[in-house]
Amino acid sequence: MIQGRGVRGVLAVLAVVALTAPAQGQTAWPAVNDFTLPARPPPAAAVGAEGEGEGDLAPPRQPREWSIVPHVDVQEMFTDNPRLSAARHGDLITAVTPGIGISGSSRRLSGNLDANLTYDKYAWATDLDGAVVTAAGNGLAEAIEKTLFIDLRADVSREAVRRSGADSGVLRTQSANQAQVFNASISPYLHHDFADDAAGELRYRLSVADFANGNSGDTTPGQPATAIPANSWTDEYIVGLHSGPSFTRLRWGLDGSISQSHYGDSRLVQQGSGLASAEWVLMREAALLAKGGWDSVRDTATGLPADGGPAALGGVRLTPGPRTSVTVLGGRRWQGPYWSAEATYRLSDALMLAASHDTTVTTAQQQINGNLNGLARNTTGALVDPVTGQPQVNPNQLANAYARQIYTLDTNKVSLTGERGPDRVSVALQYLTERLGAQGLDQSGAGRESVAELDGTYTRRLSRVSDTSLILRLSRTYDSTQTNEATIAQVGLSYGHDFSSTLRGTVSVRHTDLSDPVGTGYRENVALVGVHKEM
Repeated sequence: MIQGRGVRGVLAVLAVVALTAPAQGQTAWPAVNDFTLPARPPPAAAVGAEGEGEGDLAPPRQPREWSIVPHVDVQEMFTDNPRLSAARHGDLITAVTPGIGISGSSRRLSGNLDANLTYDKYAWATDLDGAVVTAAGNGLAEAIEKTLFIDLRADVSREAVRRSGADSGVLRTQSANQAQVFNASISPYLHHDFADDAAGELRYRLSVADFANGNSGDTTPGQPATAIPANSWTDEYIVGLHSGPSFTRLRWGLDGSISQSHYGDSRLVQQGSGLASAEWVLMREAALLAKGGWDSVRDTATGLPADGGPAALGGVRLTPGPRTSVTVLGGRRWQGPYWSAEATYRLSDALMLAASHDTTVTTAQQQINGNLNGLARNTTGALVDPVTGQPQVNPNQLANAYARQIYTLDTNKVSLTGERGPDRVSVALQYLTERLGAQGLDQSGAGRESVAELDGTYTRRLSRVSDTSLILRLSRTYDSTQTNEATIAQVGLSYGHDFSSTLRGTVSVRHTDLSDPVGTGYRENVALVGVHKEM
């Protein structure tokens, strides 16, 4: 068996090799801070037809020339609270970011990579000087035409270990509560169409979640430290067979998966699932759904035997019009009552309202791996949110903390995304609840963490060469294991101006306020001036 460190080394090499030949036109996630405006607000991407998902990884229909674009960012920041403590004092931070962007496609290969290295130099708090690496990329190779594919994905970012802990309003080096997250996967898979009757897929995936160069977690006075999660690598085997176009009234599917997640602390999490599904189309506007099978979960850290049981679900899919879709499933799964729902309403061709509820059994490492691997490719090959089609997604950022235990996760979310004319909007309201240590829905868990969060971004293009953006984040967290509640508020305003096709300037301000009952909160105000130059 390949050891974990060796696996991470192999993935790192593969990432360099494949991503420098890499992944389709994906909009790069901001490298220096999370409110620098892109050079041009990208249009809302359209996701493929319903039912498309992980297997719909065909390269872009039209080949694009390969481009290599080096760039450099220089930013000057003023913060009135560099150490994010009650004792505030001012400091100047100079951030220099060299980077490179590579993108393009050929008949059998497509890819994209955006990689950046930022060095922060503090004028007075020089012990906080340091470097931050960010990178996002994906690649797809068609090894055997229409049969064998190799899918590679990777994301590197600096993230807060605990969202209710000390965290700056801009991406910069801090004294605590940070970790460098390396999230990557490589997945060869076979795909075959059985005429118009069925489509089958057999896939192996190796995923890595590595938390490197981290500190000892949140060291806010009066609060216990939050340990950084252990590194992990996961072997996953996936098989699927789904009905083809010849089935119109009765659609069916068979799906199975087995995974083993190995952790650096000698912990092992094993999961298995096998489900058969059927959809009976009553009329264009309505269909009946049914799913049945078996799920199994085992976490050696809990000391409990494998927790498995039958899954039996039924529901409906309603499409009262071309812009509206509602799916509801309910029944029993993971040893307890289970239900899920998803609804979308397309207000216009580029503006979508979506709502969803789901429950899963997972770990923090599996959650970020799943976030990355769950991104779908649109018709141009870019990785996007499979529901909204929006391209700017950070799979490593969790609203909840990076917990070290297995947990059941309830997720409720409502979002509005898209653009209309010069306006681009993204608003998401979500409520999440973790039951720590629970392998099934019949278990209460050793503790509970709840997060209610509102994230909003509004961008307006003022002219052909200038735009402005408003960012708002409100978050309320509760952690029963630390008997701590926290309220976080962030608001930011940015203005960007294109001096030429390769030179852009930005001016930004950001305010962050964290408050809790024990009085260990803080405030920070940041002003930033930056220049982005493409070579």
